Amino acid sequence: MGSVYNRALFTLAVADSEQHSEGTFRPRKTRCLRPFRIDRLKDVPYREREIFDGEEKFYIFPNTSHIHSGIRPKGPLDTRGWILQEQLLSPRILCYGNGEIFWDCLTVSVSESSPISTSLLNDDNPTEKWALKLLCRAISGSADTQILRQRLANVWKVFTQNYSARKLTLISDKIVAMKGILNAVEVIADETPISGMRRTDLWSQLLWYKDGLSKRHQIEEIHEVFPAPSWSWLGSEHPVAYQNTLKDSKAHELHDFTDLQPRVSIDDIQVANAPGQVGLHGKITLKGSCFRYRLTWDDLHRAPVWEALEPIET
Repeated sequence: MGSVYNRALFTLAVADSEQHSEGTFRPRKTRCLRPFRIDRLKDVPYREREIFDGEEKFYIFPNTSHIHSGIRPKGPLDTRGWILQEQLLSPRILCYGNGEIFWDCLTVSVSESSPISTSLLNDDNPTEKWALKLLCRAISGSADTQILRQRLANVWKVFTQNYSARKLTLISDKIVAMKGILNAVEVIADETPISGMRRTDLWSQLLWYKDGLSKRHQIEEIHEVFPAPSWSWLGSEHPVAYQNTLKDSKAHELHDFTDLQPRVSIDDIQVANAPGQVGLHGKITLKGSCFRYRLTWDDLHRAPVWEALEPIET
């Protein structure tokens, strides 16, 4: 699958269809959507133009709610697990959305209502958009893989959060549906992922928790859970999130986990396919100091304050 989407000239997608029977095309009012260009400076010599006049291209935009954004709104397509790797492996996507067409490639994201490249500042989640775009560029070979290796710790967490929030018809597809991304990251990072996690910076990837605030999962009943080690996010039936900062009670500052050094070492980690069934089983051996702490639900939704305590040898 990876080579199919990665080598395609472009991929066609329909973002707002709940079912395949709904098709691609919709009735719409293009007059209220598309900007039009006027050549107001066509006959004006360059020497007579003001500095703020710019070039000849001058666009008039309709005054509608679609304008000044250009970001494709999330649709049913963005809730499906298999689709994420197809979106990241495709170098170009022509997407039919609600009322207009969107174009997304390695360099720009534009739409009919906003043919000028859109800004990440207009996106609801610019951090996620940036991380997934960097991953897409690295997979296609248009970005420096060294840059991705330096930032892969955060990029992979973003990918994990996005993927874990999506639906799969068959829970047994949880690894298969992202196999194309796993294979690409294995080549880029020169390491084999283990249980959906990277061996490098594994300690920080263990700091995931179930995001119980998801409206979708509050409504839907969970029937199946993918068999996986308890420390792997693959075994979570809910979307996962990460605690990315710690609060220093003395300095009153927030420290990003990328600025911290682990106080534990991973002595051994083993993961294998469950014999005769779908899923994974494995074990991990950690070595380090610890202290007694009673974890509460509120700790997962605020930056905790860690007090210095006497370590307990384990």
